[in-house]
Amino acid sequence: MRRAAGACPASSLFTRRCRSSPPSSNRCRRCSRASCPTPTSFCSSTRTSASRRSRRAGSRTSSPRSRARSPSISSCRTSRPRSTLRSWTASASSGTSIRVASRMEGVHRMTGAARVLDRPVARVAPWRRRGLRRAVTFYLLISPWLIGFVLLAAIPLVMAFLMSLSNYDGLNLEYVQFVGLENYLRAFTDPDAQHALGRTLLLMAVVVPFSLALQLALALLVNQRIRFTSLFRTIFYLPYVIPVVAAAWVWKIFVDPTGGLLNALLGVAGAAVNVRWLVEYPTVVLALLTIWGAAGGGMVVFLAGLQGIPAEYREAAMIDGANRLQVTRHITLPLLSPVIFFNLVTGIIATLQILVQPMLLAPGILGLSPGTVPPRDNYLYAVHAYLEIFVKQLFGYGSALLWLLFGVVLALTLVLFKTSRRWVFYGIEP
Repeated sequence: MRRAAGACPASSLFTRRCRSSPPSSNRCRRCSRASCPTPTSFCSSTRTSASRRSRRAGSRTSSPRSRARSPSISSCRTSRPRSTLRSWTASASSGTSIRVASRMEGVHRMTGAARVLDRPVARVAPWRRRGLRRAVTFYLLISPWLIGFVLLAAIPLVMAFLMSLSNYDGLNLEYVQFVGLENYLRAFTDPDAQHALGRTLLLMAVVVPFSLALQLALALLVNQRIRFTSLFRTIFYLPYVIPVVAAAWVWKIFVDPTGGLLNALLGVAGAAVNVRWLVEYPTVVLALLTIWGAAGGGMVVFLAGLQGIPAEYREAAMIDGANRLQVTRHITLPLLSPVIFFNLVTGIIATLQILVQPMLLAPGILGLSPGTVPPRDNYLYAVHAYLEIFVKQLFGYGSALLWLLFGVVLALTLVLFKTSRRWVFYGIEP
């Protein structure tokens, strides 16, 4: 095949990069013509099958004289992977413009002029395919939790809210009537609900501060470099993993007025014996049980926070003359404030929802039996809602009580988050 007049001598190499062509100009330095089809920035790989076919076709059709004038292979270099072929289409007869043909399926020679027959293939971008695969994998992994949340949390919450607007008794659906906000208004005027809410807030005010203090003290103790630290950690954490029912029964036996260990110890010390702890001091026993059971979990969280504080800060303060108390007050506690805030919020939420402990600590042999009512001092808000639902069969009123408890928890949590900006430090300011 003869090369058209005015064409670049490098036109037979469609998939090679011509070194003589500058990247910013279409004029070839070798031939000084503007129709060079192989500029530097759009040259494709010589390792592709299409380029090999084009070279074989050119060697069969071109004359020995034209092949002799063709530039050598060593004067060009590859720049594109084989999956992205890019070629130029040039008109040899006239100096027309050059256009890019991408993603070639076949390269063909045509007589009289060098042309490229391109067939663009529509493909999805690789990053889109990867994003789709990641999204599918993500939703497949969270689908068990998502299904459980919808079935066990979202749907029951919606049903409880709908029941709070009706007089549903748990049995007869044909007699269900819409009562609106009547159950909520009744809760504000119910003396038992008001008494239960007051006792719950009082228990929260006593339990939460003492729990935080005990958890922090245990964490500071096991954070020291002393012997048998692992043993102490296990002993302190053990009450947290004991089931609440078992722990309540242990404490009930411990404070039993006839054969309890506490009265026996008081008798050895010469104090009063046969004290009816569950009748005379039920709130004290309930508070001790709650603090004892929550100490292990909070200790682990505080311990993780203490180990995250760099030792250089404490060492620098002690070099400057600070004692252990000053280091704890001015360095440890400010850096530990996010952990304190976390334990404070979780402790308040858990204390407001206490139900099983006062029911099991009720005087008698069996706890949670029909008709079991804790003493008046341990008549908490969750206990009142439980009795209204499962004893009096007032599902609508009991659901309204629980939604009001949710409102109280939400309000206290929002107040804590609002005030945390003043005393919680999430980093060391320069």
